[in-house]
Amino acid sequence: MNSLANRILILAALLVPSFVSAQTERPNIVFLFSDDLTTQAISAYNYGLDLPPTPNLDRLAKGGMLFENSFCGNSICTPSRATVMTGLHSHKNGIVNLGGALDPKRPSWPKKLKQSGYTTAVFGKWHMKTKPSGFDAWEVFSGQGSYYNPDLHGPNGKRRVEGHSTDVVTDIGLEWLEEGRD
Repeated sequence: MNSLANRILILAALLVPSFVSAQTERPNIVFLFSDDLTTQAISAYNYGLDLPPTPNLDRLAKGGMLFENSFCGNSICTPSRATVMTGLHSHKNGIVNLGGALDPKRPSWPKKLKQSGYTTAVFGKWHMKTKPSGFDAWEVFSGQGSYYNPDLHGPNGKRRVEGHSTDVVTDIGLEWLEEGRD
């Protein structure tokens, strides 16, 4: 073999293990989605405003990803959630108002993640009039939900959980993560 062929073969031998490794090492993804929270209310965005500090959100932004050039496709709750789930604007996903229902057959990124071997879950506000699909685990509020002692609906029916909804959802999410997730 000539020198160029040897170099190509050596390069290929070096790249294959890193390519295989890159395919098997996937990042963990935690997606936090909140209502009515503008970027101007999170100090990690540093718009030069005198904002109250948001140290926990700032820590998450520093250790993960901060979307600095993102736009809201629809600012109304249900259409916004459908836009985020499907990647489609409201006129394409069919949800244009608060009364919309997300078609469970519609493709979504949680379904794609699940098909790719990820374990997926959603806890908290869903607000799309259908049961969540594409998730291994889910417990969601009906509509807006209650701030205190919320009813959660899941694959096993409805249950009331004592406490403030923020604490309830946080605790359920953490319990799920600690159940042996890698």
